[in-house]
Order: sequence, then structure tokens, then C-alpha cells
Amino acid sequence: GTRNPTVSGTTGSEKLQMLHQLREKEKGGMNVKSQYGIHTFSIMAKSSYHEIQELWEENCCQVMNRDPYFLNTTLQITEYKERGVEIVLNQSLTHPSWITVIVNPSSLLAGKYCPTALFIGEKTQINAVSKVLQKTLAKIGIEQKKFILSRVDLTCNQYYESKRELLNQLYIWKKTRLPSRYEVSPFGKGKGSAKQYREVNEHAWTIESKSCAFSVYDKTYELKKRHKMQIAEQILRLELRLKRKRIHRLTDAKTWEKQLQVLAKRHNELFCKFLHRLYQDFPEAVTMQQAEQWIEASGFQKKAKNTMRKLIKTTRRCKSLTAAQKKLELSNQAMARLYKKFQKLKLNPIVLPENGKHH
Repeated sequence: GTRNPTVSGTTGSEKLQMLHQLREKEKGGMNVKSQYGIHTFSIMAKSSYHEIQELWEENCCQVMNRDPYFLNTTLQITEYKERGVEIVLNQSLTHPSWITVIVNPSSLLAGKYCPTALFIGEKTQINAVSKVLQKTLAKIGIEQKKFILSRVDLTCNQYYESKRELLNQLYIWKKTRLPSRYEVSPFGKGKGSAKQYREVNEHAWTIESKSCAFSVYDKTYELKKRHKMQIAEQILRLELRLKRKRIHRLTDAKTWEKQLQVLAKRHNELFCKFLHRLYQDFPEAVTMQQAEQWIEASGFQKKAKNTMRKLIKTTRRCKSLTAAQKKLELSNQAMARLYKKFQKLKLNPIVLPENGKHH
């Protein structure tokens, strides 16, 4: 990389300001629109073996899973799925039986499948969803149940101008630094052919812990493959799935409606905090050459510059930023200090792939 002549002879803060101005000029017109909201949530209620047996007899159910001794059965009611409601019935002789209701609130209010719409979750909207949901559940025969909120998908749709830009960003996500207690969770493991498994995971990436899961996937590709739907937009979807354990830590509201309202209000805050944990709260990634120029033009000490360059180069060769940290034998404290330097430059330590190669 070469030093930018306009930066030499200035103070550190002036250099950073000039670098940020230079970034605006170098962006090349890339314009990513982001839309935030809730895509799906689930509520659960305790039931009994006999109650689920009655629901099975009165509705068209699909058997999803059953043990050889007929002690535990998982059933699905999909009659209202296109309108935003899917029911899962867990019937058991040895454990508590449960009713789980999976809701796409945008589709429920619209009365039809809305694949890209996101739900804002204001009080009046949640009340409207609750009323429509009660009527739908009554038709199935589920009434007078005390439901608890068991899952919420806080979502962000990112709209890209081209498939190449979308896949570049997905490549960046796949190299992300994993937070402690999170593991990569491949989609569809053990299902379908090896080719199908590989192809699906080229377009998706998920990490998971006991209380949360985070997915990034090509929504345009998913709609085409799973739902046979073609859309003009190139959408990369980010989903932060809060499980029951995490929900209970975030809100002590007594009803699922109030719990959902609290989480909807905190949507952006929770999302940003999680991106920060992943070291992915940067404007956008740049090429290796651009990153080296930025580091060289910064006011950091020579040793810090060398470590930053080394991290970028090692990350490009390794599977992820986590693997690069391990290879360079950087402690979490050293990594955090280094990350702050990248933050000052607004520079992602994961650079764009060479020649559009995403593997």
C-alpha cells in the first residue's frame, strides 16, 4: 500500500477525518437499504395428552415425529400457515404436553403470505395480532390458554444492488469472530443430498447458543428454492433469534403481548449490541489493498500497524476471524484493544474476497 499524500504532516485526528472523507469518495456508489422489524415469534402453552388427542381428531394434522413406543408424538397443523399461523403439538405420556403457536405477524394481519414484510411491534399492532390470533386458534379448538412467549426473531432485511454485493457481504459474515458459547450450526445437516446441503449452506450461515441464534441468509435465494417465488430485490436477511431463556432475562412482563412489546421497543439496541459482539458494527468491508492503505495512513505506531496488517492477512487465509486470533495467539484482551483501533478507522478486519471468490 502507498501513503496518501494528503494525509502526511497532519495530526492523528485530522488523519482519521481525512480517511473517513476518503471512504465516502471510494464507496463507488454502493447503497444498502436496511429495514428492521420482527419476522416471526412463537408462544407456548401447557396442554395434556388427551387435549392434544382431541385436537388431532378434530383437525388435519401431519405427524412430524413419533417414537417407536408411541409415548411421544409431534404433530403439525398447517391449514393456516399461508396466513401466518402454524401449530405444533407435542403429545407425551412421559413428559408435559405442549402447544406451540408459530406466528408471522405481518402475514397474519394481511391474511396472506408476506415473505419480506417485517412487523414493527407497536402496542396497537400487537393488540390487533392478538385478536386475529385468538379467532384463528378458536377455529382449531384452542381456547382459554395462558401462553408464554418462547421465541422472537428480531430481523433486518438488507437490500443490495447486485447479487455480487450480497454474496460479498455473506462471505464477510461467514468469517466473523464467534462470541463465547456460540457454535456454527449448519443448515439441514443430515437432510437431502450432499450437493443440496452444500448449496444451501453457501447461501446461509447460522451460529447458536443455548439462549440465542443468529442467522444470515440470502432471502432471495431461499424464496426461489423453497417457495418457488421470484422477487426482483436482492435481500440479505439477518435474524437474531431470542429463545425463551433469553426472553426471560430481558423482560419480566406477565403476558406474551407485553413481552413482545418490550422486545420490539429494544429491537435496534439488542441488534446493535449483538453485532458489536461479532465485531461486525462497521460501515462496509474494503479490499486488501484499500485496508493496507488505510492502516498505513493512520497515526498508529508502527508495531500496531504491523499487527493490524497481520490480522487482516491471516483472517483472509483462515476460515474465520476466530481462527486467525487463535493462530496469531492473541488473547481476548489484546484482540479487544486491536479491535478498537480498527473501529477508529471504521475499518473491518475482514476484507472482501479476491476476484469474487467466496470459498
